[in-house]
Amino acid sequence: TMTELIEDSIFPRLLSGNETDDEEIVSSSDSSVIRDTLRVYGGLYFILILLFCFLRKRYPRTYNVRSWIPDLKCELAEEQFGHFNWFWRVWYINDDDFREQTGMDALGFTRIFRFGLRIALVGMLNSLWLMPLYATAPNSPETAHVIDHLAMTTVSHVPAQSPRFVGTVIAAYITFGYTMYMLLKEFEWFTENRHKFLMTKEARNYTIYVSHIPPEYRTSSKLCDYFRSCFSHDSVLGAHIGLTIPHLEKQIAARDALCSQLEHAINIEEVKGITPMRNSIIPGGKSVNLIEVLSEDLKIMNEDIRNNIIKIENMNDPLSFKQDLEAVGGSIYVKSIVPHCSNQSVASSVTGFEAGHDDYNGPSHVLENVEEGSEPGAYDADEFEKDDEEQNVASKLFGGMKGVATDGLKMVTGVDDGEVRESGFVTFSKLSTAQAALQMVHHHVPFVMEVAEAPNPADIFWPNIGKTHKALQSGKLASMVCTTLLCLFWTIPVAFVVSLTSVEGLKGALPFLEGVIDDAPWLAPALAQISPLMLIVMKSLLPIILGEFSKLEGPISSSVLEASLFVKLAYFEIIQTFFVSTLSGSLTKQVSNILQNPTELVDLLATSLPGQSTYFIQLLLVQTFLGAALELLRVSPIAIAFVRSKVGPNLTEKERNTAWFGLRPLADPNEFAYADVTSNAMLYWMVLFVYNVLAPATSWFLAFCFIILISGYRHQLIYNYPTTPDSGGQLWLGFINIALPCILIAQFTLIGFLALKEATIALPLMFPLLIMTILFNFYVRQRHFSLPNRLSSKRCMQVDLQRKGEGNDMSFATGQYLQVALQSKEDVFPENFSVAREMEQQQIRFMTPPSSECEITTDDHEAVPSPSAYSFAFFNSNGVDKKESSASYNAGVQA
Repeated sequence: TMTELIEDSIFPRLLSGNETDDEEIVSSSDSSVIRDTLRVYGGLYFILILLFCFLRKRYPRTYNVRSWIPDLKCELAEEQFGHFNWFWRVWYINDDDFREQTGMDALGFTRIFRFGLRIALVGMLNSLWLMPLYATAPNSPETAHVIDHLAMTTVSHVPAQSPRFVGTVIAAYITFGYTMYMLLKEFEWFTENRHKFLMTKEARNYTIYVSHIPPEYRTSSKLCDYFRSCFSHDSVLGAHIGLTIPHLEKQIAARDALCSQLEHAINIEEVKGITPMRNSIIPGGKSVNLIEVLSEDLKIMNEDIRNNIIKIENMNDPLSFKQDLEAVGGSIYVKSIVPHCSNQSVASSVTGFEAGHDDYNGPSHVLENVEEGSEPGAYDADEFEKDDEEQNVASKLFGGMKGVATDGLKMVTGVDDGEVRESGFVTFSKLSTAQAALQMVHHHVPFVMEVAEAPNPADIFWPNIGKTHKALQSGKLASMVCTTLLCLFWTIPVAFVVSLTSVEGLKGALPFLEGVIDDAPWLAPALAQISPLMLIVMKSLLPIILGEFSKLEGPISSSVLEASLFVKLAYFEIIQTFFVSTLSGSLTKQVSNILQNPTELVDLLATSLPGQSTYFIQLLLVQTFLGAALELLRVSPIAIAFVRSKVGPNLTEKERNTAWFGLRPLADPNEFAYADVTSNAMLYWMVLFVYNVLAPATSWFLAFCFIILISGYRHQLIYNYPTTPDSGGQLWLGFINIALPCILIAQFTLIGFLALKEATIALPLMFPLLIMTILFNFYVRQRHFSLPNRLSSKRCMQVDLQRKGEGNDMSFATGQYLQVALQSKEDVFPENFSVAREMEQQQIRFMTPPSSECEITTDDHEAVPSPSAYSFAFFNSNGVDKKESSASYNAGVQA
């Protein structure tokens, strides 16, 4: 049965670290274990996949959510394909369409499995001659225990000092040589697609993140002026410095909750016909209309939030950059940016503006100290010291003004809102300027004015924006220490839980169970399932724990958090799942032995790995069959959506499609867990590299796994997952960065194995391959990892010229990186708050109903469309006069 197969399989030893004799592993019936795994789990996958093929066409709202959710709709999801041909049709979607409609991370993720499939196919070709080579090795007492047919096709069946190991080395050259060649091709592919991603018309591609800004530039206007002086006035759209506004953020969160509560109360009245009432807090008092009370509270809260935002805006930037310059009698930074030039026009082009430019709002006197006839770059030491003194004066002046502004704001708001942080965002109008700013050094002090790519505006963790350098470094150190300790000692809590939840452990902890089990023997098999379930629970807790460690590093976005979490999970997967289970026993015990004798690591790998190919084949087959089937059937999202449909607000379509206390309906799908799933893929690659030549049959099983995973995940990313968060392909780079050391580990293991087998002919032949691999590592780390992150100047200029010809509309990027709380100045009301109710509550924002298609004529006789998306927005100053619109609308209502 399946239960017996689980109990007799590798899973208890996988996570508990129980010691197992290597000879016992090799001499066990490997063929029967793989056959039973394919029969049970493969059969289960076949049944579930047939069920899915029927359900996906029958219930498209469940298995194709991107075909009907407005914010997630895409063209690829409109084509569902047939009942069965989707399995191979999703392979033929071109990379450009897949990247644009599922995200760069999705494309890189599926490419990882396709790359693994190619390596597995090479291994399959090698196996056609390696398996007969190993199986026909002469008998010897050393290999007498290898009697299973599958085990005989591994190097375990080859006796020591056999010349057949030369074939192993030849296969290693073919496999690893092809891998390194394909890595170069994969980098070409990734660079091309990554650059296409960077050229898209998105706000993140035109914006940079500036951290640890010095005090003299620590306002939005001054930061904007700095970059305009570096380039040109027109090339910088704007800058936004992060602010510490905890009170305002709490107010906005409270307003959102109040708005949802009011919306639900209105739904109760409109759907059920019952006016919700609130009991009076005064004993014996009358109940009051809940909607009226909440409406009044919301009106007051809207006004308070608007006033607080205005106060923060007025007090955050008390003096302009120009006023600061004039206060110290000259430029505070120009001479460190613009060299002395004999030709003033040259100097002007460096700063990007001509002296006296009427449209320039920044410092217009930055060239006033340029001496005629001076050589470019010739600085006067006295003048340079004078500049530093002026900069220090400006820094002190700014600090004093900042203190006055902050103290004043505290007096007004009563809280520490409005304090300027050390980081902000700068948005440019040209792609070339943004890329140039990313590659420039902006300050001579380490870690000051560091620049990085900006994340998606909706993906930003605003509490982490502007953390000090000390806080970030301390957080990274704490995260590294905690992760290392957890990795080393993870087997201890797991082994404790396993022993405690076993039948014998439960009897020891709860003595009364022994009598109960004697009276009801059928309880013993049921209780035996607790231990495997607890192992699953422990493993599911790991991403959560490591995710908390990653948060200590201060990531500025969820995509950065995912990238950090992936690295931790990947190394954990390699060390715990691969090495601990391979070396048998607790890792701490092995670390102690290795520290005493470092060469013992190679010996341990060489003696333990060859005989355990079946162990890893079974693990990956079960993980693939069950994981892929449950992922396609969406068991977990459907179960959660079912619970959500029974609890929480469900009066209207909007309420039913809104998450409630973490319970998500089908209309609000969760993001794809790239870090967790990609780290699991690391184990496939590690097994592939190590066993490709030691146990050639492994390649066949892994190729089968890769085919299943590619089809399944491409289907899900197209039809069911949102495109955010998207790191822009950083996960692919992180994966390859870890895969390169895995190749070296596999080769060291093979060298150690050949040394133990006394393969005097084959062993020396491995060293050139090892040297080639080390040199290859150095080679690709020079430019291949950095090149995809930066666009070439030629491509930037081409894109800028093209978009300039199209009008260069930058509305998609303007104001996108203003802090979310500071974008909430407009009054907020529920969507079901009708115009009549607005007028009754005297909270009307404009008089044209949201569904109106009329046009409003402005003062300059231009027709502008009436607001239609949401009914509670202010008209700008160019709009029709409020009194006139009110009168006309009232007349229309009366008519």
